[in-house]
Amino acid sequence: MAQFSQEQLTEFNRLVSHYPEGKQKSALLPVLHLAQNSFGGWLSAETMDYVADLLQIKPIEVYEVATFYSMYNLKPV
Repeated sequence: MAQFSQEQLTEFNRLVSHYPEGKQKSALLPVLHLAQNSFGGWLSAETMDYVADLLQIKPIEVYEVATFYSMYNLKPV
């Protein structure tokens, strides 16, 4: 399973801290950038599930955003 390193988790926590308590979903775009940069330049289904778990949101919410924006690669590059 894809998992952030301790350094990446620190960055994740920094990103999420910019948003009010209970509104961590607002950090989805920057967290997807972090995940894409951390896991080979693309977002696998496993990675998107991991992001959903970290942000405590439904996986479909991550998939909707990742498939909407062209800046996210859903296949290896």
